[in-house]
Amino acid sequence: MTMVAKIDEEIAELQAQLNSFPIVEQFQQVQEEINDVLQNLFRIMRDTVSEKVAVDEAEVETETSNCDL
Repeated sequence: MTMVAKIDEEIAELQAQLNSFPIVEQFQQVQEEINDVLQNLFRIMRDTVSEKVAVDEAEVETETSNCDL
């Protein structure tokens, strides 16, 4: 076994030990939940901005079309 393979194996064992701790599992669960909340927040912000831009563009078009030249 090469030194790199041995180190990789040790890292995998340590990672498995860390992942077995309840606090790590809880942290990962909370991290997933927060990620979901942030993604939903981003979608809401994106949709709100898109709607606002569309409304503003419609107002500009209406004002421009009402100009008497």
